Parts: sequence; C-alpha cells; structure tokens
Amino acid sequence: MPVVFRSSMRGGFNEQIVEGTGFLCRDLDEFTAALHTIVDPYECQCRSEKARDHADRTFSFTRFGHDLRVMLLEVAQTSCEESSIPGCIR
Repeated sequence: MPVVFRSSMRGGFNEQIVEGTGFLCRDLDEFTAALHTIVDPYECQCRSEKARDHADRTFSFTRFGHDLRVMLLEVAQTSCEESSIPGCIR
C-alpha cells in the first residue's frame, strides 16, 4: 500500500517516499487527491511495487552491510595512512 503522509519537510518519510511510490501531501487538498489516486487498484499496485523496490535498494540489510563495510574500509585506510603502526599496509 502506498504511503500517504502529510509532509512537514522533516524526518524520514521525506527520504522514504520518492516519486511514484507514495505521496507527501502539504495540505488537505493534496491529501484528498492522493487518496483518490490510490483507490484505483492498478495505481495502488504499481506504487506499492515501486515502494518495495525502492526500500529494498535503499534500506535493506544487504545495502546497510555494504555501506558499513565501505565506510569501515575507508576509516581503516585513513587511520593506517596517518599512523606509524607496524603492519599497516600503505
């Protein structure tokens, strides 16, 4: 189900809801229009699939693990370059 959310332009929903996945509504008129859009089963299904794909690519444990590994390798490399620790590969 696509998310329909009143946007405060702060917080996590602004990162989680991207074009075609859900709605960030600024007022009651936009909220009403969003609800009318997702009443259509085809539109609802398409947005739901896009939302799941976006979440899997952006917020999955696999993505988190990859990003964490990259950051740790960068920190280790920087620390090694800046130190005189024996055995550091420079």
